[in-house]
Amino acid sequence: MKYLEHMAKMRLFKLDDIVLLTGNINTAKSILSSYEKKNYISRIRRDYYVFLDFATKDPVASTFEIASHIKEDGYLSYHSAFQYYACYNQVFNELTISSPKKFNSFTYDFIEYKSDVSFVPLQIDTVADGKIKVTSIERTIVDSIKDINKAGGLEELLECISLVKNVSEEKILEMLKYYNEAFLYQKVGYILSKYNEQLKLSDKFFNICKSKIKNKIQYIDKDEDNIYVSEWKLYVPEIIGSVKEEIVV
Repeated sequence: MKYLEHMAKMRLFKLDDIVLLTGNINTAKSILSSYEKKNYISRIRRDYYVFLDFATKDPVASTFEIASHIKEDGYLSYHSAFQYYACYNQVFNELTISSPKKFNSFTYDFIEYKSDVSFVPLQIDTVADGKIKVTSIERTIVDSIKDINKAGGLEELLECISLVKNVSEEKILEMLKYYNEAFLYQKVGYILSKYNEQLKLSDKFFNICKSKIKNKIQYIDKDEDNIYVSEWKLYVPEIIGSVKEEIVV
Protein backbone atom coordinates (compact mmCIF):
# COMPACT_ATOMS: atom_id res chain seq x y z
CA MET A 1 0.00 0.00 0.00
CA LYS A 2 2.91 2.38 0.61
CA TYR A 3 3.45 2.70 -3.15
CA LEU A 4 -0.11 3.80 -3.96
CA GLU A 5 0.58 7.47 -3.31
CA HIS A 6 3.48 7.43 -5.75
CA MET A 7 1.37 5.70 -8.39
CA ALA A 8 -1.48 8.17 -7.88
CA LYS A 9 0.91 11.06 -8.53
CA MET A 10 2.38 9.40 -11.64
CA ARG A 11 -1.10 8.53 -12.99
CA LEU A 12 0.51 6.56 -15.84
CA PHE A 13 3.55 4.38 -15.28
CA LYS A 14 5.50 1.48 -16.68
CA LEU A 15 7.18 -1.49 -15.10
CA ASP A 16 10.54 0.29 -15.24
CA ASP A 17 9.11 3.17 -13.17
CA ILE A 18 8.08 0.79 -10.41
CA VAL A 19 11.41 -1.03 -10.56
CA LEU A 20 13.08 2.32 -9.85
CA LEU A 21 10.62 2.89 -7.01
CA THR A 22 11.13 -0.51 -5.35
CA GLY A 23 14.68 -1.28 -6.39
CA ASN A 24 13.81 -4.81 -7.45
CA ILE A 25 12.10 -6.12 -10.57
CA ASN A 26 10.48 -9.08 -8.82
CA THR A 27 9.09 -6.82 -6.10
CA ALA A 28 7.81 -4.43 -8.75
CA LYS A 29 6.04 -7.20 -10.66
CA SER A 30 4.52 -8.56 -7.45
CA ILE A 31 3.19 -5.16 -6.41
CA LEU A 32 1.72 -4.45 -9.84
CA SER A 33 0.01 -7.83 -9.93
CA SER A 34 -1.42 -7.35 -6.45
CA TYR A 35 -2.65 -3.80 -7.08
CA GLU A 36 -4.20 -4.82 -10.38
CA LYS A 37 -6.19 -7.59 -8.68
CA LYS A 38 -7.41 -5.08 -6.08
CA ASN A 39 -8.51 -2.65 -8.84
CA TYR A 40 -6.12 0.06 -7.73
CA ILE A 41 -4.51 0.08 -11.16
CA SER A 42 -5.33 -1.23 -14.62
CA ARG A 43 -2.95 -2.71 -17.18
CA ILE A 44 -3.20 -0.83 -20.47
CA ARG A 45 -0.85 -3.19 -22.24
CA ARG A 46 2.27 -5.13 -21.33
CA ASP A 47 4.26 -3.24 -18.68
CA TYR A 48 2.10 -0.11 -19.02
CA TYR A 49 -0.44 0.82 -16.32
CA VAL A 50 -2.87 3.55 -15.29
CA PHE A 51 -4.03 4.45 -11.79
CA LEU A 52 -7.76 4.03 -11.14
CA ASP A 53 -10.09 6.41 -9.36
CA PHE A 54 -10.97 4.85 -5.99
CA ALA A 55 -14.66 5.76 -6.27
CA THR A 56 -15.46 5.11 -9.94
CA LYS A 57 -12.68 2.65 -10.82
CA ASP A 58 -12.18 4.60 -14.03
CA PRO A 59 -8.69 5.51 -15.27
CA VAL A 60 -7.54 8.84 -13.86
CA ALA A 61 -5.78 9.61 -17.15
CA SER A 62 -7.67 10.55 -20.30
CA THR A 63 -7.34 8.62 -23.54
CA PHE A 64 -5.24 11.50 -24.89
CA GLU A 65 -2.85 11.16 -21.95
CA ILE A 66 -2.65 7.41 -22.37
CA ALA A 67 -1.87 7.84 -26.07
CA SER A 68 0.81 10.45 -25.40
CA HIS A 69 2.75 8.18 -23.06
CA ILE A 70 2.78 4.96 -25.08
CA LYS A 71 6.08 6.04 -26.62
CA GLU A 72 8.47 8.53 -25.07
CA ASP A 73 8.65 10.33 -28.41
CA GLY A 74 5.04 9.68 -29.45
CA TYR A 75 2.32 12.27 -30.00
CA LEU A 76 -1.27 12.59 -31.21
CA SER A 77 -1.62 13.30 -34.91
CA TYR A 78 -4.07 13.53 -37.83
CA HIS A 79 -7.73 13.10 -36.85
CA SER A 80 -6.73 12.29 -33.26
CA ALA A 81 -5.13 15.72 -32.99
CA PHE A 82 -8.29 17.31 -34.41
CA GLN A 83 -10.23 15.44 -31.73
CA TYR A 84 -7.97 16.87 -29.04
CA TYR A 85 -8.60 20.37 -30.38
CA ALA A 86 -12.37 19.64 -30.44
CA CYS A 87 -12.42 20.24 -34.20
CA TYR A 88 -14.19 17.17 -35.52
CA ASN A 89 -17.55 15.84 -36.65
CA GLN A 90 -17.21 12.09 -36.14
CA VAL A 91 -15.86 10.51 -32.98
CA PHE A 92 -13.58 7.59 -33.83
CA ASN A 93 -12.91 4.79 -31.35
CA GLU A 94 -9.25 4.95 -32.23
CA LEU A 95 -6.34 7.28 -31.67
CA THR A 96 -3.31 7.67 -33.92
CA ILE A 97 0.08 8.12 -32.28
CA SER A 98 3.00 9.17 -34.45
CA SER A 99 6.58 8.39 -33.48
CA PRO A 100 9.83 7.44 -35.24
CA LYS A 101 9.49 3.80 -34.21
CA LYS A 102 6.44 1.63 -34.84
CA PHE A 103 4.64 -0.11 -31.99
CA ASN A 104 2.04 -2.85 -32.15
CA SER A 105 -1.45 -1.38 -32.17
CA PHE A 106 -3.65 -2.44 -29.27
CA THR A 107 -7.08 -1.87 -27.75
CA TYR A 108 -7.71 -0.67 -24.20
CA ASP A 109 -11.08 0.26 -22.73
CA PHE A 110 -12.73 0.10 -26.18
CA ILE A 111 -10.22 2.50 -27.77
CA GLU A 112 -7.75 1.29 -30.39
CA TYR A 113 -4.33 2.92 -30.18
CA LYS A 114 -2.72 2.89 -33.62
CA SER A 115 0.90 3.47 -34.56
CA ASP A 116 1.99 5.84 -37.32
CA VAL A 117 5.66 6.08 -38.20
CA SER A 118 6.85 9.65 -38.65
CA PHE A 119 10.27 11.26 -38.51
CA VAL A 120 8.97 14.83 -38.79
CA PRO A 121 10.38 16.79 -35.81
CA LEU A 122 8.40 20.02 -36.23
CA GLN A 123 5.48 21.49 -34.29
CA ILE A 124 4.98 18.83 -31.63
CA ASP A 125 3.41 20.64 -28.69
CA THR A 126 3.38 19.54 -25.06
CA VAL A 127 0.14 20.72 -23.48
CA ALA A 128 -2.14 20.14 -20.48
CA ASP A 129 0.67 20.66 -17.97
CA GLY A 130 2.91 18.24 -19.80
CA LYS A 131 0.38 15.42 -19.88
CA ILE A 132 -0.35 15.44 -23.63
CA LYS A 133 1.78 15.68 -26.77
CA VAL A 134 0.04 16.67 -29.99
CA THR A 135 0.83 18.21 -33.36
CA SER A 136 0.06 21.92 -33.61
CA ILE A 137 -3.24 22.75 -35.27
CA GLU A 138 -1.27 24.06 -38.25
CA ARG A 139 0.73 20.87 -38.67
CA THR A 140 -2.44 18.84 -38.10
CA ILE A 141 -4.11 20.64 -41.02
CA VAL A 142 -1.14 20.23 -43.37
CA ASP A 143 -0.52 16.59 -42.41
CA SER A 144 -4.20 15.74 -42.84
CA ILE A 145 -4.42 17.37 -46.26
CA LYS A 146 -1.23 15.54 -47.20
CA ASP A 147 -2.74 12.18 -46.18
CA ILE A 148 -6.51 12.64 -46.24
CA ASN A 149 -7.31 9.04 -45.33
CA LYS A 150 -5.62 9.47 -41.95
CA ALA A 151 -7.97 12.38 -41.30
CA GLY A 152 -11.02 10.19 -41.76
CA GLY A 153 -11.60 11.01 -45.42
CA LEU A 154 -12.25 14.24 -47.30
CA GLU A 155 -15.70 14.98 -45.90
CA GLU A 156 -14.55 14.59 -42.31
CA LEU A 157 -11.39 16.61 -42.99
CA LEU A 158 -13.46 19.51 -44.30
CA GLU A 159 -15.69 19.35 -41.23
CA CYS A 160 -12.58 19.48 -39.02
CA ILE A 161 -11.09 22.48 -40.82
CA SER A 162 -14.44 24.29 -40.74
CA LEU A 163 -14.22 24.29 -36.93
CA VAL A 164 -10.72 25.74 -36.73
CA LYS A 165 -10.80 29.42 -35.78
CA ASN A 166 -7.22 30.60 -35.43
CA VAL A 167 -4.07 29.59 -37.28
CA SER A 168 -0.60 30.94 -37.85
CA GLU A 169 0.17 31.14 -41.54
CA GLU A 170 3.87 31.18 -40.69
CA LYS A 171 3.49 27.77 -39.08
CA ILE A 172 1.54 26.44 -42.05
CA LEU A 173 4.26 27.68 -44.38
CA GLU A 174 6.93 26.13 -42.16
CA MET A 175 5.31 22.73 -42.62
CA LEU A 176 4.86 23.22 -46.35
CA LYS A 177 8.48 24.24 -46.71
CA TYR A 178 9.56 21.15 -44.76
CA TYR A 179 7.62 18.77 -47.02
CA ASN A 180 8.55 20.78 -50.11
CA GLU A 181 5.87 19.22 -52.35
CA ALA A 182 4.29 21.36 -55.05
CA PHE A 183 1.05 19.36 -54.99
CA LEU A 184 0.75 19.85 -51.22
CA TYR A 185 1.09 23.64 -51.60
CA GLN A 186 -1.60 23.38 -54.25
CA LYS A 187 -4.02 21.35 -52.11
CA VAL A 188 -3.44 23.30 -48.92
CA GLY A 189 -3.80 26.65 -50.66
CA TYR A 190 -7.03 25.73 -52.39
CA ILE A 191 -8.72 23.98 -49.45
CA LEU A 192 -7.83 26.72 -46.96
CA SER A 193 -9.07 29.37 -49.39
CA LYS A 194 -12.53 27.88 -48.95
CA TYR A 195 -12.41 28.66 -45.23
CA ASN A 196 -10.54 31.93 -45.27
CA GLU A 197 -13.42 33.97 -43.91
CA GLN A 198 -12.63 32.40 -40.54
CA LEU A 199 -8.94 31.63 -40.97
CA LYS A 200 -8.03 35.11 -42.27
CA LEU A 201 -4.91 34.07 -44.15
CA SER A 202 -3.19 36.80 -46.14
CA ASP A 203 -3.01 37.23 -49.90
CA LYS A 204 0.73 36.70 -49.51
CA PHE A 205 0.10 33.21 -48.12
CA PHE A 206 -2.05 32.18 -51.08
CA ASN A 207 0.38 33.76 -53.55
CA ILE A 208 3.21 31.70 -52.07
CA CYS A 209 1.12 28.55 -52.47
CA LYS A 210 0.26 29.45 -56.07
CA SER A 211 3.88 30.21 -56.89
CA LYS A 212 4.77 26.56 -56.19
CA ILE A 213 2.23 25.13 -58.63
CA LYS A 214 3.71 23.25 -61.58
CA ASN A 215 2.20 23.16 -65.07
CA LYS A 216 0.76 19.71 -64.45
CA ILE A 217 -2.96 19.68 -63.61
CA GLN A 218 -3.65 17.63 -60.47
CA TYR A 219 -6.60 15.80 -58.89
CA ILE A 220 -7.37 15.70 -55.18
CA ASP A 221 -9.39 12.53 -55.76
CA LYS A 222 -9.85 11.07 -59.25
CA ASP A 223 -12.58 8.72 -58.03
CA GLU A 224 -14.98 11.56 -57.23
CA ASP A 225 -17.12 13.79 -59.46
CA ASN A 226 -14.84 16.76 -59.91
CA ILE A 227 -14.94 20.41 -60.83
CA TYR A 228 -11.96 22.15 -62.40
CA VAL A 229 -10.52 25.19 -60.63
CA SER A 230 -8.37 27.01 -63.15
CA GLU A 231 -6.91 29.39 -60.58
CA TRP A 232 -5.30 26.45 -58.81
CA LYS A 233 -4.89 24.11 -61.81
CA LEU A 234 -6.73 21.56 -59.76
CA TYR A 235 -9.64 19.14 -60.15
CA VAL A 236 -11.49 19.07 -56.84
CA PRO A 237 -14.38 16.91 -55.60
CA GLU A 238 -17.72 18.69 -55.72
CA ILE A 239 -18.06 18.23 -51.96
CA ILE A 240 -15.53 21.01 -51.41
CA GLY A 241 -17.96 23.45 -52.96
CA SER A 242 -18.52 25.26 -56.22
CA VAL A 243 -16.03 27.90 -57.32
CA LYS A 244 -15.67 30.29 -60.24
CA GLU A 245 -14.75 28.96 -63.63
CA GLU A 246 -15.89 25.48 -62.68
CA ILE A 247 -16.23 22.71 -65.23
CA VAL A 248 -17.97 19.56 -64.06
CA VAL A 249 -16.25 16.39 -65.29
